[in-house]
Amino acid sequence: MKIYAGHTPVEKRLLEKLFKCLHNQECLLDGCSSLAQASLPNYNKYLELEGGNYTFDDGFAQVVNAVAEIIPSKNIQLNSVVTTIEWNIPNKSYTSESKVVVRYSLNGESHRVESDHVIVTLPLGCLKKLHKTMFNPPLPKSKASVINSIGFGILNKVILYYEEQFWEDDVMVMNLLWDELNDGNKFGIQIVNFHVLQDARSGKSYLGWASGDNAVKLERMSDEEISDVCTDLFRKCFGKEVSRPDAIYVTRWHSDPFSLGSYSYAAVNSNAEDNTVLAEPVVGDNNEKPQILFAGEATHPTFFSTVHGAYESGKREAERIIGMGYKIPSI
Repeated sequence: MKIYAGHTPVEKRLLEKLFKCLHNQECLLDGCSSLAQASLPNYNKYLELEGGNYTFDDGFAQVVNAVAEIIPSKNIQLNSVVTTIEWNIPNKSYTSESKVVVRYSLNGESHRVESDHVIVTLPLGCLKKLHKTMFNPPLPKSKASVINSIGFGILNKVILYYEEQFWEDDVMVMNLLWDELNDGNKFGIQIVNFHVLQDARSGKSYLGWASGDNAVKLERMSDEEISDVCTDLFRKCFGKEVSRPDAIYVTRWHSDPFSLGSYSYAAVNSNAEDNTVLAEPVVGDNNEKPQILFAGEATHPTFFSTVHGAYESGKREAERIIGMGYKIPSI
């Protein structure tokens, strides 16, 4: 490459590390292992929401709890695993309409509930694994096709908490330059970078990121092994003795059976309209109104992979049902 012209072997090696670092940072956005997995024509589909990021002190559960407060507790069924969604089934009481039957398991027992509509908010990772067996009859081919074509990335975080800060106050981000030949560790894990988090307690935390294959490798390690790897990294980068973290928290989204990954992205061979097609409701043969509706971050055309995208998609489908003329009871 011309960019290497006139550079010494050492300089060339450093440039390669820099390019690899930038490449890995881009992969974090999609949760993929390589940009070869991402669609170049659709790379600009995603839009940034103005206003920056916001961190909830007690996590996103605050959002869910706020919404749940206005819903009667009898209408919320927790710890239930949906096994089958039966649709396009004629209702014995009505010759012109069908019902949707949702079968689920609770405490080892099978249950069912009938409704006119169901909103499916499963993460795309679960849809990819379960859509062939969960829906009876199977979803239309167009729906199954986009479920398979949209990418679903894996991004994991490592949060390391220290009672005493060992880095300088002006160090907020540490990007890692990996040498494929000599760097690394016995686990083969390469964390892309670390960000300093201001902790509500007396100390501070470092937040590390890993995506794609590295994120999967991370999940196979124990917290103690990850702590060892990060401590060795810090000692090498800062050139001094660094104590082990006082606490560690690691996400493992790929291993979570109710997620099977982190969030969606525009994958190679996907189309610009795939997210919109995924969001389209499914109508039964004898129905004018949709039976199965879809929400979740992967159904948003521009804010996919985000919490606000998921939130907006839920409102979209709720408003779709309200728009069918139902009288909404006061709560």
